[in-house]
Amino acid sequence: MNDPYSSSRPDPAYPRESLRLTFRFDGGDSIELVSQQRLRMIAPPSYGDPPVAGVNGGTWLELLDSKGEKVAVRSLHDPFHRFAEHHSPDGRIEQFEREVGSGQFEVLIPAATDATTVSLVSNDNSPANRTSAAAEIARFDLDLPNSQGKETAE
Repeated sequence: MNDPYSSSRPDPAYPRESLRLTFRFDGGDSIELVSQQRLRMIAPPSYGDPPVAGVNGGTWLELLDSKGEKVAVRSLHDPFHRFAEHHSPDGRIEQFEREVGSGQFEVLIPAATDATTVSLVSNDNSPANRTSAAAEIARFDLDLPNSQGKETAE
């Protein structure tokens, strides 16, 4: 996808709307898509090559069309709050891995008009699998009108 900020004139092919998706998790295997909202704004761009399930590690969202093809991808940084940093008075910074608790996170992603589902891809939440290849852990149907310029919420 082209970067809409690379010149003074935005790329007309880049979606002029965004989806704000809110997810809730409980620390186990339960993940819910609790809110979907279409916003009249350009989503922040993604940089680099999109990650690939079964090859790359990490966590990301994929918007899929009715054929299951990716139409947008958004990489996520620690959405399950697995990592914490401790800053010591002596200047050391230590990173700790903790058990996944409950919480929620929001994602802004370009509102591709042909998107019908969203797939959440991630490593297993256990510490031993932190660097393993990621796989789909949840999939949800999108329930938003494909209208241009209308703001909606559930």
